[in-house]
Amino acid sequence: MNGKTSEVSKTIDKTGKGTATVDTTITGPNGKTATKDANIDKTANGYTADSTITGPNGKTDTSDKTVTYTKNANGTDTRTATDVVTNPSGQSKTYSNTETYTQTSSK
Repeated sequence: MNGKTSEVSKTIDKTGKGTATVDTTITGPNGKTATKDANIDKTANGYTADSTITGPNGKTDTSDKTVTYTKNANGTDTRTATDVVTNPSGQSKTYSNTETYTQTSSK
């Protein structure tokens, strides 16, 4: 590493129909690493992802994420994501995002 770049390594393993594990390792410019191990399950209208995130200091957070997709009557799609992150002390913080968009085709 040249001190200015980071490296990300990701392994995706499909573990069954609609399920997968995703293991990610991030090495920062200082050579320190962080990891994220996620179990992803497809749902009827999106997915859930339960993750463990370990920082370079060895402390571990957990993340419980739910993402849903809705097709709207006006032809747009809405993506709603909610992520509850819990730190090693047991304190949780919820992050939410909703976006509506129109899909386009390059045909």
